[in-house]
Amino acid sequence: MVLPTRSRISLTATIGLIDAVSAAGGDPEAVLRAAGVDRSILANLHGFIPCATFAHSLEVAATMTGDECFGLHFGERYPSRVWIDPRASGRSFDTGSSSRCPARRDSTTSTVLPSAST
Repeated sequence: MVLPTRSRISLTATIGLIDAVSAAGGDPEAVLRAAGVDRSILANLHGFIPCATFAHSLEVAATMTGDECFGLHFGERYPSRVWIDPRASGRSFDTGSSSRCPARRDSTTSTVLPSAST
């Protein structure tokens, strides 16, 4: 599923996604299918996808693996892979899951910080 948005993210952000879904007990093919993402698109590491599509993929993975903090765990495992297309609109996305997870990430250092609610 390619959701409409001007903000795009490098496909290098998806490196390890399939392994992370498997490690969390999910079926990567089922997650990609449910998210509407064609696996062949992920092979082009020089390309970009809409940020909303990437976020949707993480939400689907969270639902299908039962790990509501899947995106956070994925980011901890592969912290330096994400970068936004410089031509993007600069708008950020928030799927709402960060408020349910017990930690947040300092985006400048990739350090996991205590949750603001603790």
